[in-house]
Amino acid sequence: MLVVGPVYLDHMLAVDGPLGPIAGPRINVPCDRVILDHSVYERRRHNWPPDRLLVHHATGQSIQIVAGHQKALPETGSITTDRLLGASLPWHRRVRLLGYRRMSGGMGAGFAAALRCRLISAAGSDLAGVPDADARFLAAELRKSSVDLTWQSVPQARTDSTLVLTNGRLGDKLAIGRRQILGRFEHNAVMRAAIERAQVVCVAGVASRLAASVFDQCGPKPYVVWAPTWRNVPLDPALAAQKRIDYLACNEREWEALHGARWFGSRVPLVTITRGRQGASVFYRDDQRRQCRHDVPAFGAAIAPVNTNHAGEAFAAAFLACLVDLLGPAKLPDGRLQRQWIHQAATEAAVAAHLQVQTAGFGFADRRQIHAAMR
Repeated sequence: MLVVGPVYLDHMLAVDGPLGPIAGPRINVPCDRVILDHSVYERRRHNWPPDRLLVHHATGQSIQIVAGHQKALPETGSITTDRLLGASLPWHRRVRLLGYRRMSGGMGAGFAAALRCRLISAAGSDLAGVPDADARFLAAELRKSSVDLTWQSVPQARTDSTLVLTNGRLGDKLAIGRRQILGRFEHNAVMRAAIERAQVVCVAGVASRLAASVFDQCGPKPYVVWAPTWRNVPLDPALAAQKRIDYLACNEREWEALHGARWFGSRVPLVTITRGRQGASVFYRDDQRRQCRHDVPAFGAAIAPVNTNHAGEAFAAAFLACLVDLLGPAKLPDGRLQRQWIHQAATEAAVAAHLQVQTAGFGFADRRQIHAAMR
């Protein structure tokens, strides 16, 4: 298996309260709160205020993070985001820091760690092509997850990072991306050689133009998986015209944002759409090539999550790994799937997603651990 996708250094800041705005006047009623679970990009930053971290948008929305009991903020100042933090009206939140840690992030890292396979990603480097300190830290962390990492060096740029504000118990997460190299990640000779040797190629979280060039190279041999982010859609025309996608893995928001979602639903043999605590849906073709649908409930939905990061990658990777084990990669491109295979893969994927949201760090359950949880 081969994954092509981004790796970020995640700065995880766990906080003690909700991040989203209040939807109604009864501020103590949970159902009146807007859950925050999306990403923005950092547009500007200032060194003030010196004793706290302020995340805000020009419309008057802000989240203020202050140091907690015996907890020091890893950075202070003011960050202006490129998009609204939540609802369109002005609002303000003040939360306290509970904990901080650095870990691997990015859809490329998530898929590769969950599948325990090779990953091609981009890293900042010096003029000689030597990866920077953040990239070296990420490489060491990913080796612990059995990821065979190949860097595409981007000179005179810093490895991309994300500041993640999270309250897993309440389901809130705001990812603030700091991007220098994602747009410079390209299809090169190393990537082409790796694709030619791969039986399964997964393209996750990259710009649609890069995804289209990868898919163009894939002949009939590899099984092709595409996992977009909502920032990858609407689609680049080159990708919208693609007919070489075997499996589309996305969440409900990404599915709704896809221009031509009806096109994908009728032409891509396999689609999984995750919906958080509402479970997931699988659209597939059976052995008679009829279009079928299978819904799977969320596993352990009543249990409060610890951290919702990487749940989507855990679901899609477990679903794919199960099919590969059941059928072998050579039979997957045929596209005809039996209902019992889909049921087994979807059940394992739902359990994998549950185990992931109960994990504070960066780590993915293997099939042995998934089966143990199912028992």
